[in-house]
Amino acid sequence: MVTSSTEITFRQLQSRLVYDALVLRSDRVVIRSGAANIVDERHVRLEDISPEIEFDERRFSATFWFSQALALLFAAAAWKVSGPGDWDFMLSALFASLAFGAVIGGFASRRLPVATVRSRDGELLFQLFREQSVAADYEVFLLELRRRIDARSNGPHP
Repeated sequence: MVTSSTEITFRQLQSRLVYDALVLRSDRVVIRSGAANIVDERHVRLEDISPEIEFDERRFSATFWFSQALALLFAAAAWKVSGPGDWDFMLSALFASLAFGAVIGGFASRRLPVATVRSRDGELLFQLFREQSVAADYEVFLLELRRRIDARSNGPHP
């Protein structure tokens, strides 16, 4: 996270190549998303942002989908080695138990907190994912966003 006196930047990776960068300025939020050289930039005034930020948890993160892919791989291996012999039965049981463990592991994976920011019209503007690597930046960005939205909606204080 980059911080200056008037601007706070929050970066989050969507994949290895695609990222989102949210820049909180005194009067607007700049949403930058895209790949290395292709960046889409959108400006949203603080007055257009709903003061209600939705907090939720996502279960189906990348860990979940990876474990489900492993489960499919192990299930296919169990089906491929199945046969009438003792070794075939033991290998099938091994791969089937690994597939079952991967499914259970995916559903037991930790949930990922998500903050959803919408416009006053209800349009989805952006989502912040509280990954472990950016947890502190997530908290600081949301705290400052709320403070600036409240200051805009309540007007200047003496």
